[in-house]
Amino acid sequence: MIKTRGIITLAALMLCCMVQTKAQENVQDDGKYTAGLLKAGDEAPDFVIENGDTLAGMHLKDFRGRYVVLDFWASWCGDCRREIPAVKALHKRFASDGVVFIGVSVDQKKEAWMKCVRDNGMDWVHHSELKPWKETGISADYNIKWIPTMYVVDPKGRIALATIKTEEVEKYLSSVF
Repeated sequence: MIKTRGIITLAALMLCCMVQTKAQENVQDDGKYTAGLLKAGDEAPDFVIENGDTLAGMHLKDFRGRYVVLDFWASWCGDCRREIPAVKALHKRFASDGVVFIGVSVDQKKEAWMKCVRDNGMDWVHHSELKPWKETGISADYNIKWIPTMYVVDPKGRIALATIKTEEVEKYLSSVF
């Protein structure tokens, strides 16, 4: 009986390790998760900032003439939370160049979302429809199938980059500035 439990436990541990390794490989495969996203040159769908910021009521198009980073995330998303320090570093580095950062949360609970923003010092523009992820208009407009997902919008309002990797955003913005 004890030997059987040991074998079952070992098999379960091996399965967990295989699943974790496969998940890490998949997250590193930017192309798999960016398939279906808007392409470079596509016009960025406009939206009105709501629910989280003093800039509520402004449109994305109001930022024409500047680069804009759209960071699709949620407070309940472990991968998103792990990326917060990297997004903060991007903001710190490129905001002085005039790059606008907009956090697009797919949270449904404003309290949890705003607490995460405050607790992590995410001092840029924030937006949320406060609806389930698959029911938000912005997720549909930007074809969001995975979070975190990031877009860079160029000064003409066109998509410059779509990725799940902050290092790709950093590389792109570094080539511009």
